[in-house]
Parts: sequence; C-alpha cells; structure tokens
Amino acid sequence: MVGGWMSGGTMILVLLYVAGSLLLFGLGIYFLLTAVNFMKEKAQNEREIIEKLEQLIRLTAKTNAPSRDEHEIP
Repeated sequence: MVGGWMSGGTMILVLLYVAGSLLLFGLGIYFLLTAVNFMKEKAQNEREIIEKLEQLIRLTAKTNAPSRDEHEIP
C-alpha cells in the first residue's frame, strides 16, 4: 500500500501528535493535583500557625495582666 493516505511518515507524525497530546494532558493533571495538594497543606499549616499565635496571645495577656493587689485603693 505505497502512496496511501497513511504512509509511514504520516503515521509517525500522527503518533507523535497523539503522544504529545497525552503527555501534555498528563502533565496538566499532575500539576493540577500538585497544586491542590499544596493548597491543602498550606491551609493546614496556616491553621496551626493561627492556633499557636492565639496561644501566645493568651499567654502574653496572662503575664502582662496587672494583678488585683497593685490596683487596690487603700
């Protein structure tokens, strides 16, 4: 079948196109999943940081709060 519409050179080009398309699609899915995972971890880390900052604020408020004895009027 020499000279058919699907000769050797054309078939290689079609296969390269399909392989390239699948590769780009796969990379897109991979980067999308990586970004979603990164955002989940970022949200978890931010929650932990906020919790630690709240603990630090409570601790500092306790240590800086004046005692009742200092402000009593004799």
